[in-house]
Amino acid sequence: MTETPPEHPSTTGHAEVDAVLETLSDLANRPVEEHVAVFEAADQRFRDVLSDAGPGPGPGGTRGPGGPGGPDGSGPADQR
Repeated sequence: MTETPPEHPSTTGHAEVDAVLETLSDLANRPVEEHVAVFEAADQRFRDVLSDAGPGPGPGGTRGPGGPGGPDGSGPADQR
């Protein structure tokens, strides 16, 4: 029996993000040995897109100093 992959939107509305996702869509047809390089390239391109987007909304937002998460807004705050 063949599994049907879950449906997902064909575009995000952000051309740069869509281009990165397109590189991942053909991953199943590539040799496993190439997967790490493809993911690393996609990760770098996503980081570039986010970097170009600016610092984020700041206090009360999702990124940047003062935002939710760790001290720099990058992850969960330490809840000890």
